[in-house]
Amino acid sequence: VAPAPAEETAPVVALAHAEDIDNAPDGVATLPTSATDSAAEAHQAEVAHISAEAEGGEAAGGETSEEGDDYVPETAAPDFATLDLDSQATYLIG
Repeated sequence: VAPAPAEETAPVVALAHAEDIDNAPDGVATLPTSATDSAAEAHQAEVAHISAEAEGGEAAGGETSEEGDDYVPETAAPDFATLDLDSQATYLIG
């Protein structure tokens, strides 16, 4: 029985300080943090969304940019710094 082929591993360099990453070999200093293809797709989708909003047209999903925003109006609330613990609990629960 032949041994399984070894998986390719990323290069490892011991760093004494965080600043040493600047002097690390390119293979270490430039490791990707996400899949390049999906990151490119996400960027294109974001650019398209921003363009649609800037033109005032319909955003993705068929909604206008105003309908897509969930506006929550500001509500009056007491100043919790001036309330004692019982008053805070009454306001939050009651």
